[in-house]
Amino acid sequence: STRDWSSDVCSSDLVNYAKTLLGKAYVYGGVGPNSFDCSGFTQYVYSKFGVNLSHSASAQANIGTTVSKANLQLGDMVFFSQGGS
Repeated sequence: STRDWSSDVCSSDLVNYAKTLLGKAYVYGGVGPNSFDCSGFTQYVYSKFGVNLSHSASAQANIGTTVSKANLQLGDMVFFSQGGS
């Protein structure tokens, strides 16, 4: 998981805003507001809170600060690698 966002962002507000977008269509390359792909969704939601993310899951996975599973907080993004590392 990576953490790279302002401490001014209220994580519960971010998650609650994201929930308002549930049910929108999945479209490859979609960046909102009516359809999204995975990284487009996170890019769109975080941008509403002043956090600029790339529209690339691999780029999103490589920014921020890595935290352990035990230290995850609401609003943190979790990524999995295909290589098993």
